[in-house]
Amino acid sequence: MKTSTKPQVSIITPAFNSAHCIENALKYALAQTYAHWDMIVVNDGSTDNTAEIVQSYADKHPNIKLHTLPRNRGVFYARNFGVTLASEFVVFLDADDELTPTAIEEAVKAQQEHDVDIVQSSYAVFVDKMNARVMVKYMNEQMGSAPLSGSKVIQAYSQVQGISFTMWAKLYKRSILEFAIKKLNIISANKLNYAEDLLLFAAMFTKDVKAIATNNIAYVFHMNDQSLSGGAKTEEQVFEKQYGFNYTKHLAKPYISQIFQTTGIKFDTYSASENWFKMLDVPKFQNIRKQIQVLQVWMGVGMHNHGSEHIQKLKQLWDENVFSKCILINGLWTSNDGSEKIDPNEVLYSNCVEIWNGKTSEEIYNENLDLKQTFELINLIWSSKENGVDVTKQTNELHGGWYNNYIKITSEL
Repeated sequence: MKTSTKPQVSIITPAFNSAHCIENALKYALAQTYAHWDMIVVNDGSTDNTAEIVQSYADKHPNIKLHTLPRNRGVFYARNFGVTLASEFVVFLDADDELTPTAIEEAVKAQQEHDVDIVQSSYAVFVDKMNARVMVKYMNEQMGSAPLSGSKVIQAYSQVQGISFTMWAKLYKRSILEFAIKKLNIISANKLNYAEDLLLFAAMFTKDVKAIATNNIAYVFHMNDQSLSGGAKTEEQVFEKQYGFNYTKHLAKPYISQIFQTTGIKFDTYSASENWFKMLDVPKFQNIRKQIQVLQVWMGVGMHNHGSEHIQKLKQLWDENVFSKCILINGLWTSNDGSEKIDPNEVLYSNCVEIWNGKTSEEIYNENLDLKQTFELINLIWSSKENGVDVTKQTNELHGGWYNNYIKITSEL
């Protein structure tokens, strides 16, 4: 149904130590051909002069707003916090990327024409090191040019691979984002910097969603060393990325399973599930504790039943990467050089909050909290974490010791 009103659109930009690029993001907003927009910059505990740059623009342009978080809480929280302040419609702009001048105007036109929850725009990828645009994705070539709804939306997004599955290059109804945030609730009280878009979309797609794709290039993604999606180099960076990426997928598992049960679609667009679970590319770590942590999240994110072949591969990976490097001495798994001693009952699975006061996110969602109440709960958890309270204790008890987790999975052979 076509409408004639001009809705307000919020541009949400999370920014952490973005002084080197945030001014460009502000200029991209100001260059929009669509007049009815505001910009919400969530300064995520930056230690550089990001806030000062944004405030200098906000002083001149009343539709630019700065909100500073007391500590760095990660891009997932920063985006969701921005949604609580947003107008009727939302677009996301990362601080180091570009929003093309007609991005909002063309997306609003499509939304008003078809009354959809999501307008998926086309986009380009720019590699900073090469100083060149290397790819353009025309989204209606993959999704079609007609509106999709329900399982057809999920099927379309399940066929879109890699970088196109992101929060950016889309116009959202605020209400659909609000639904997903309320669905996740306590999960939003975790510092998630990898695959966080998969998590939000998994929660979102448990509801019927209507979407349309356009060929208008609305966004330019800059691939650079400072991007969260950029390559990891040191062992510590590889560990952080692998553990964070797969732990977020673990958090998405209940929602992905729900989608699978209701539609039969294996929703996991970061990689084809069947190929991903061949597990041919598990990173190797000198530190055995890190190796166990990564293997546990790889082991725990199984979205669907992959049978004995999958479990056999898991056992092989544990034998090659853990048990060949240590031996059980006096009840402790001790590395061959004696530098590490790991209690088999130690919880190495969770650094995240998945249970709060004995309730899961789904149980809390069923209490019908509104968005304000949801964020009050999220901030209560963050406050507890920042005051040194062990808020992961219940979750850790739920997962149990790493060795029992290994035995439980591999005993299914």
